[in-house]
Amino acid sequence: MIETLDSSRKDTVKLLESMTDLIVPDRMWFTSLDVQGDNIAIAGIALDERTVADFMVKLQGVYANVTLKSLNQTSVGDNNLKNFSLTLTRIQPKPAATEKAKTS
Repeated sequence: MIETLDSSRKDTVKLLESMTDLIVPDRMWFTSLDVQGDNIAIAGIALDERTVADFMVKLQGVYANVTLKSLNQTSVGDNNLKNFSLTLTRIQPKPAATEKAKTS
């Protein structure tokens, strides 16, 4: 039980670190990040459609089922920006051969 809790705590840190590496710098930001098990929902604002597309391409290299749920124009001050939401799924690592041998 303790190992499971410790692993879950590390998973959250890894997720946030991953998002920091994948975000398109100075062109987008998150407004929400919701995690339910392996399912992740992200909402945010980007400068344009290309930025959202670039972010999704980066996500596809690390996560599964990357799906754009919405992309709408929004105004922030005098700027026309893109409000977006998407979902994705964490890919579970395959157990190492040594762990398979332990369970056999």
